Amino acid sequence: MKFVSKFTLATAMAFGMAAVVPMAPASAQEEAAQFNAANISEAVRGPVAAAQTALQEEGTDLAAVRAQLETAAGAIQNNDDRFIVGQLMLQLGVKMQQAGQPADQVQTVQGRGLRLAVDSNLLPTAQRSTYYGFLGNMANQAENWPEAIEAYTEALRYNPNNADAAIQLALAQFRSNNNAAGYEAADRAFAAAQEAGTDIPANWVTVPLNAAIQARDVERISTYGPLLVSIEPTPAVWSQTLLGYASAARLDDQATLDVMRLLRAANALDQATYTEYANLALRRGYPGEAQSVIEEGQAAGVTFDGETTSEVQSRLSSDRSSLGEARASAASDANGMVALNTADAYVGYGEYGPAMELYRLAKEKGGIDTSPVDLRMAAALYAQNQTAQARQAFESVTGSRETLAKFWLAWLDQQGGAEAAAPAESATE
Repeated sequence: MKFVSKFTLATAMAFGMAAVVPMAPASAQEEAAQFNAANISEAVRGPVAAAQTALQEEGTDLAAVRAQLETAAGAIQNNDDRFIVGQLMLQLGVKMQQAGQPADQVQTVQGRGLRLAVDSNLLPTAQRSTYYGFLGNMANQAENWPEAIEAYTEALRYNPNNADAAIQLALAQFRSNNNAAGYEAADRAFAAAQEAGTDIPANWVTVPLNAAIQARDVERISTYGPLLVSIEPTPAVWSQTLLGYASAARLDDQATLDVMRLLRAANALDQATYTEYANLALRRGYPGEAQSVIEEGQAAGVTFDGETTSEVQSRLSSDRSSLGEARASAASDANGMVALNTADAYVGYGEYGPAMELYRLAKEKGGIDTSPVDLRMAAALYAQNQTAQARQAFESVTGSRETLAKFWLAWLDQQGGAEAAAPAESATE
């Protein structure tokens, strides 16, 4: 089926620069022995001295100070000039912000100050990562991805554990269509945060996850999707993440049903997905499952169209009575397809005993993709509150449903389902 994604998770734009660029403490500046005020050139010394005096006064004319510093900047001849002009521009930016001047003007002055400070090569080493980080943030805001990448790379060179710079770098790399570098930077950010003992923010995870969904990179989705729902396990995040996965993976009807079943278990269905789930189950020949979804949805205030509910009712009796015959046919069928479909139908009616028997028969007969069988057996164990066995079964899923199994494991973790797995044979008892 054509599955329409509603994946709208916000990309992490915690990604704006802080309003005030922190100034280097005087002691740190003194430790940078390279700076020598005696080396300030004559053309710079005058306007710098005037600006410095004015910045220490109350009610100073900030426009005049800015003009003095622009004059000084135009006369720069050496690194000492760059350093002092840059520092004073940063101080001016703070004053401008405190005076309520427009943010774009403040950032222009601060950006100029930051650039002069780092270009002087006289900035204390301990502060360079922070300064480059602010430059990267400004470039990100301006959507100047090459400049942002350069700045964040420098920030990480001076502080390899700068997690903020790493996730910002990831965003810039993804915006530059360099996904491989973006994933690497995102993983570096997560590792740095964990090493520092801090939680990984959910909106950081959306950076590589959005990129993976857009690129239809299912392997990466299977990494970042379960991570996101483990950090922010709300129904909305579960829904958006799983629907994003379904859209990216271009799932067929049967795989989409498996997505809907997990959404249901995670209490993450809404009006649209309840309706889609019921119609899909009916279309695939599972009126019992469709009826249970409709009843559950109606109890939650969801409305279904009369045509759907009427068709479900008209098919229930004959479907239910045909299961015995289908079960017998499964035993003689050449492959496991009839057994699998009949097992799914039994699950729709909440009859897990015959369902588990038929799932095992489907695997024994073969000739089918066994990954959905393994996933559905694990889900059936979960539905019977056999959490430890379900965990072990989900962990063994490979192939086409492996990603969904990882999402199921994230859900089990959220329900406290981290008990030690039961012995292997108990999963098939």
